[in-house]
Amino acid sequence: MAKNSRNMRDRAIKQAQILDKKFFEEYSDFIWDRVKHPGYVAIPRILPLAMQAIDNQTKGKPAGHVYFCLWARSPDYSLITIDSPHTFAIEAGFSGERAVDTWKSRIKSLEELSFIKTFPGSFGELSYIVLYDPVTVLAYLWSLEKIQKDLYLRIHSRAMEIGALESIEKFENNKKGK
Repeated sequence: MAKNSRNMRDRAIKQAQILDKKFFEEYSDFIWDRVKHPGYVAIPRILPLAMQAIDNQTKGKPAGHVYFCLWARSPDYSLITIDSPHTFAIEAGFSGERAVDTWKSRIKSLEELSFIKTFPGSFGELSYIVLYDPVTVLAYLWSLEKIQKDLYLRIHSRAMEIGALESIEKFENNKKGK
């Protein structure tokens, strides 16, 4: 994490703790802390905007929620083992006989958009999934004119706000051959 981003996060945490102690302490037993409680992961702060971009590109067969579910399953690392596609399909909201097929079609869409890369293995054709940096992928999709200008302006602003602009700049520099 960039130093500036870490400072912003630390400042936000400190401000929240001050407000919590002063005004919301009676609710402290109900507030989650990903350090103290098991079952939490870190997700990209750009995720809601990435989901919008995904859903815009997969109209009629939205895959944004499937992408979110992959991040929710990531072990704070970008490689996910798919040992039960059925479980992943159900968590993504699909049911019935075609749940796994529907989930797999959304996974294919995510791979076609370059948000993920799939690999076969001992659990079948989709044994492993690598999650790519969504900020870089969004910059790539913008370069292909697959993201509307108003959405990309929000993405770019959010990337600046969270200290992730370097992912966009790195992509742009690689594209220019620098």
